[in-house]
Amino acid sequence: WSFSGNLGRSNGGGFPFNTSDGLWAMNWNGGNETPNGILEQAFTTAAGSNYDVSFDFGKWFVSVDFPCTAALRVQVMSGGTVVLDQTVSDSTGATTNWWTPYSFTFTATSSDSMIRFSDASSGTIGFDGLLDNVRVVPSPSAAALLGLGGLMAAGGRRRRGG
Repeated sequence: WSFSGNLGRSNGGGFPFNTSDGLWAMNWNGGNETPNGILEQAFTTAAGSNYDVSFDFGKWFVSVDFPCTAALRVQVMSGGTVVLDQTVSDSTGATTNWWTPYSFTFTATSSDSMIRFSDASSGTIGFDGLLDNVRVVPSPSAAALLGLGGLMAAGGRRRRGG
């Protein structure tokens, strides 16, 4: 992973927040800084294959006096073409983070792909956006799912007929 802008890695450990998975999470615009953080990583894909991107996003909110929305844009580029572009947000007024899981699917157009998260928050005073538990995995193909369903149906018929 590489990152730039106002973004840091934080050890949740219960203070000031708990991670959703493991010991570390990314902390966006800590210290009321400009929301300009970018986190990205290149990875290998197979052109024409579908992939699932999932992650947990939340907000650590210090004060209800500053009701801003933490927002995070996720993009996947494959072979230089944007194949996924979504923005997620958290406008809760809770004083602790509440992780929300997100999942999106994209189709790779090349063997070279990159995932990018960028801060799209409306402000920065009194809260930090949080990112954790990022995963990119091949999607089960429709043919494989149909095949699995067919095997299960055939197995069910054998049991009844035997």
